Amino acid sequence: MLWQMQKWEFLFIRVPHEGETSVLKPDGGIAHVPGEPIIVTLNRFGADGWELIQGGVSSDSSGFVYILKRPLA
Repeated sequence: MLWQMQKWEFLFIRVPHEGETSVLKPDGGIAHVPGEPIIVTLNRFGADGWELIQGGVSSDSSGFVYILKRPLA
């Protein structure tokens, strides 16, 4: 049996201090999330198999960024 390295797809959620939350999808598309608390958004993606791997202040301090991953099908 050969061991195969797990492959992942990633998703980025950007929550600015002002404006709409946006999601950069694995295919490069961008979606906007309606005005809901970030915990609701993260739980929704978690229910779809996404795992939060990092979250914190964005590099330009304009808001927060969350990085999620799930196994590539």
